[in-house]
Amino acid sequence: MIYINAVRKLIDPIDKTKQRPIVTIKFIKKSTGAIASGKVVCTSTNWERDMVNFKFIPSGEMRSIHALQIIEFNGEEVMV
Repeated sequence: MIYINAVRKLIDPIDKTKQRPIVTIKFIKKSTGAIASGKVVCTSTNWERDMVNFKFIPSGEMRSIHALQIIEFNGEEVMV
């Protein structure tokens, strides 16, 4: 189990010279409640709104996700 604050630090490192890592996430879709997953890289964040923009590696799709919608990170359950 991993805390959401630890997830934030891993996907958006404080040291901006470091490249953002490719991670695997599972999240709940806001519109349907379905669970989606995939390998992604964070492209930007807005922690005031708890938003994360992810790019899905296989398809190139861009998606904005509320941080609290993330339920699994690199195979570990996310705890709020």
